[in-house]
Amino acid sequence: MSDSLAQQPDAELTREHRDVIIVGAGLSGIGAACHLAEKCPERDYLLLESREAMGGTWDLFRYPGIRSDSDMHTLPNVEEKKQILYNTYNFVTSLGIFKPKIALISAVESVNEDIPSTVEAREIVEQLKDTDKWYIGGPFSVDVALSHESADVKGITHVVAGDADILIFPCVVSGNTFYKATTFLANTTAAGLVLGARNPIVLTSRADSYKSKLYSIALAVVSTDIL
Repeated sequence: MSDSLAQQPDAELTREHRDVIIVGAGLSGIGAACHLAEKCPERDYLLLESREAMGGTWDLFRYPGIRSDSDMHTLPNVEEKKQILYNTYNFVTSLGIFKPKIALISAVESVNEDIPSTVEAREIVEQLKDTDKWYIGGPFSVDVALSHESADVKGITHVVAGDADILIFPCVVSGNTFYKATTFLANTTAAGLVLGARNPIVLTSRADSYKSKLYSIALAVVSTDIL
């Protein structure tokens, strides 16, 4: 902007005062705007976005959006996470996604003994490794798993980084929070299904839309082919 103004020294500028400028209409930006509107209604803010669409990463990167576990297992151990992964793999292949890229999610990308999910992610990756069935990596934060730009900035060059098909969350708190944040802040439509049972089980939130419930039923029908 300064270069442009230098070329046009006589240009008249319209200056508008804002108490807060929020850059980026992704989940964080939209969330910040909502909090400001609710907690500080007297404050004037401006939300800036270079793209026409809101949603940030979740609108820009249209990955299949498979995530687990957000409803059933409160704090799965390594063996339970592996079973969750196997069930999810079987399901996504029934949808025509072959050799999916699986990201084990945590808060950070490096192993930290004080963050058990990073230790477990490393253990699972070392046990399962990349095969002719899948690519697997972790621990990854959500941004690294979904954004090539974030992965580049953080120096992560793994094949899964920025291109994950499946997100395996460490616990129900993180998985459920992620699911509801993307639903209500990024305007996504989720579908919920319990995998690994003998019969299809549809599992949605009471607050989910009719589309979400319809998509969940459709997924349940598809899943009958792999049960």
